[in-house]
Amino acid sequence: MIGHAFLWAQYVPVFSQYVNNMFLLNPAYAGSRDVLSASILYRDQWVGIDGAPASGALSVNSPLRNERIGVGLILLNEKIGPTMQTQCYGNYSYRVINGENKLLLGIRAGIQYYSSNLKDIQTNIPDPVFSGVINYILPDFGLGLYFFNKNYFISASIPYLLTVTGSNSGNGYKAINDATDYNYLISGGVSFKTEYITFKPSLLLQYKPQTPAQIDLTLLGYMFNEKIGFGFTYRSQDAIVLMAEVQVNPMICIGYSYDYPVGNLSVYSSGSHELYLRYELNYKVKGFNPRFF
Repeated sequence: MIGHAFLWAQYVPVFSQYVNNMFLLNPAYAGSRDVLSASILYRDQWVGIDGAPASGALSVNSPLRNERIGVGLILLNEKIGPTMQTQCYGNYSYRVINGENKLLLGIRAGIQYYSSNLKDIQTNIPDPVFSGVINYILPDFGLGLYFFNKNYFISASIPYLLTVTGSNSGNGYKAINDATDYNYLISGGVSFKTEYITFKPSLLLQYKPQTPAQIDLTLLGYMFNEKIGFGFTYRSQDAIVLMAEVQVNPMICIGYSYDYPVGNLSVYSSGSHELYLRYELNYKVKGFNPRFF
């Protein structure tokens, strides 16, 4: 930040239940469940800290009559202190391989609205930088690929391709392509059954050049014909997450997670809460493990 000029990249919102909300991270996931799938997610992060992030997401995706094509819509909203950001994306995927092993390529395009009242930020010494309001509406894009079968999946994506630069004066704000600010997301998981429990371990790697990588290591277990799920995640240098999930009926699934902070924030925050609801129409009983892959 120099004077009134700013340069910042999009960042990926943290969702502990990423396995059940992969569409938010990867546009190639659109239509992969072979049903019309709609989800609502709310996350209250770092409870006890004033101005901590609160995020909400609404998404819907479905295959088209041409089963190789999937489409979807995502609406994201996040508020952090005096800042609010809203994003809306259309998503498109195409199945390159459509047999038992499926490979999908995806792209997303949309707009982002950002608003920040800098006057609400208190500084020890008066600073003219924190005396105005930032507002802009700019485009953004994302890419991804998704490979899966009934036993495992691999996901790779760059959810945001553009970086915002500019100031309130002059030419204002604009979006530029800067590969050094990309957020790379790589995820994978497997599924295997024992006599009573289906285990589904997975990992999520978030990497951005010149910043420490973050890894989520997750283990989920499902019982009673996969109607009840439970598990935990270790997020490197951040939190331990406990999760629970209930498949109410073939169409409705409810999930909850609690993040217990293990880093420096543990002194100030009692943790984070996340709740999601998924509804699926025309549920296919014979589909490929539709709950996970």
